[in-house]
Amino acid sequence: MLTLNGKLFVSTRDEVDHLMAHDGENGPNPPGSSLLDLFGSVKLATQLGFFHMELFHAANELETIAQVFGRDAFPGHIPSNLDLLLRRFNEVQYWATTEVLVARAPKCVQSLRKLIKIAHYSKQQGDLLSLFAIVLGLSNVAVSRLTLRWEKLPSRIKRMFSELESLLDPTRIHRAYRSLIAKMQPPFVPFNSLLLKDLTFIHEGNKTFFNGLVNFEKMHMIANVIRTFRVQGDIGSDR
Repeated sequence: MLTLNGKLFVSTRDEVDHLMAHDGENGPNPPGSSLLDLFGSVKLATQLGFFHMELFHAANELETIAQVFGRDAFPGHIPSNLDLLLRRFNEVQYWATTEVLVARAPKCVQSLRKLIKIAHYSKQQGDLLSLFAIVLGLSNVAVSRLTLRWEKLPSRIKRMFSELESLLDPTRIHRAYRSLIAKMQPPFVPFNSLLLKDLTFIHEGNKTFFNGLVNFEKMHMIANVIRTFRVQGDIGSDR
């Protein structure tokens, strides 16, 4: 059956691409359709990256400090943009899990494969938020227990996921992740949860005041982490 705006054409192979309908020209999407069905892996990864970079740029250093030291210490400075960034991570993570679980058996493997490819392209494009959110979403026990689905994935895709999953290894203070970002050129969207974890560790492990004086060693450690936060999103950086 033809779609609403569908037509039959007789053409050469070279002309086929010019006759294909653009997104949205075939009428409303059928019920139950997914973004994974409508767009390619590269396009989805690119659009996710654009949006997450905007969120990352909107969250400034003061919001990060307020999140760690406590919002009461910074009246009038609510880290709303940082909240959006952290909430977005959860949204992408749950999206990845949901896409696999709601897919029917034939499409479940396709969804797994496409999400892994999106995570791979997100890494290449410097969107570590999407990368780790998708990997964590696919590592959810409800997804990981679908062994028959995972076994149907091509070996190349399985290896790709294993490599991406290894970046979440927490051993040696997340050495795998820190080695990755050390090789990356800014701007890129970092794994903000780990950045906040570093700041919280410094804040709770060191007194702000010592014998009535400001603990400048603690301030310098915090400044180094914040400086890294700024450089990672700096479009003009030449690090």
